[in-house]
Amino acid sequence: MPPSFPMEAQLQQFQTYQSRLPAPQDDARPVGLGFVEAVLWVLIMISLIAVIRMAAALSVDLAGVVTQAQAMGGM
Repeated sequence: MPPSFPMEAQLQQFQTYQSRLPAPQDDARPVGLGFVEAVLWVLIMISLIAVIRMAAALSVDLAGVVTQAQAMGGM
């Protein structure tokens, strides 16, 4: 029985097309980190450790400067 309206014909065509499509997959990616993400994670961690070490060295240097200034009677 052909539909009486053009919209119904389009809807019927779309439903027929949709029923022929494969079912959508949930997620094709593996659960673990990919290689690129792992490399980026390692680089970020290395740079974070370097920044923390530089900040610690700078604070030690500043503490030494303050101690030296106090010893010289400047503060």
